[in-house]
Amino acid sequence: MSDKGEMRFAVDPEFLEQLQSKLGMSKSTDVARTALTVLNWAAEEVRNGRVIVSTASDGSDVHRLVVPGLVPGVPTAAPTQAQRSSNSVSSFAGKMTKPFSK
Repeated sequence: MSDKGEMRFAVDPEFLEQLQSKLGMSKSTDVARTALTVLNWAAEEVRNGRVIVSTASDGSDVHRLVVPGLVPGVPTAAPTQAQRSSNSVSSFAGKMTKPFSK
């Protein structure tokens, strides 16, 4: 018996290739491990009452990350065909909202 779980899901090959290229990874399993690591970190941050944001290096242009299932109140609906085929990570992974205020 294995002590590891297994996940299987379909990913658009072009999207996967883009991610592998952006991350400098040759294996899809490495991309999946990295994605799960980031998702685990994000889930812990949200669970601890934190908000995940992205900013320009000078702190301007603030965007809040809103991912279904990660942020309370955001439905966990599957992405639409348009979202799956989009090159935009924000539309694939969730929604980036702008501007951010406390």
